Amino acid sequence: MESLGRNTDIDIKTLEPLRSIKLLKNLGLFVPNINNISPLIDLKQLKDLRIQSTSILDFSPIGKLVQLEKLTIIFTGSIELDLSWLASLTKLNELTIYVKGHEEQIRIQSLHAFHALKSLVRLELMDIRSTTREKISIEPLSELTKLEELQLLDFSFQSLEPLYKLESLKEIDLDSSANKTEIKNAMPWCKVY
Repeated sequence: MESLGRNTDIDIKTLEPLRSIKLLKNLGLFVPNINNISPLIDLKQLKDLRIQSTSILDFSPIGKLVQLEKLTIIFTGSIELDLSWLASLTKLNELTIYVKGHEEQIRIQSLHAFHALKSLVRLELMDIRSTTREKISIEPLSELTKLEELQLLDFSFQSLEPLYKLESLKEIDLDSSANKTEIKNAMPWCKVY
């Protein structure tokens, strides 16, 4: 079996049975009752993971899935999230992290781990705030020289200036509060939405 849960939600109590599906490449999970995703570390061939969660607090086991090329994490409530585990996912070319729900937020310390994601082509970050209540530096994104599409919605960032040298960037989608004229002038090759 190479794919599981692609078009359906799976309401399960444990991920232990997945350990034996070693050749799994695509996995989609809706796991409202799961708080331990450590069984996923045995899925060494996994390339595409989509996970929707209400209870998972520790996402570090995903950092062991070094073959991942596409990762989507959807939260259904506010959470404080440590992103340091992302640094080991160097083959990742698509990453989406957001929270469903009005006034829900993902609180992070920084985007530091993103500097290692050199293969990233598409990045979507939504509903992101700092744990310190300060605006977040997007400086680590300036090292993503293959990045073509970027979406930063409801994201409290310091400045877009670190992105101005990313000539690979073809599309950027921002909140209506962003100064789009300034961005268009600094990055005339890029479509700004």
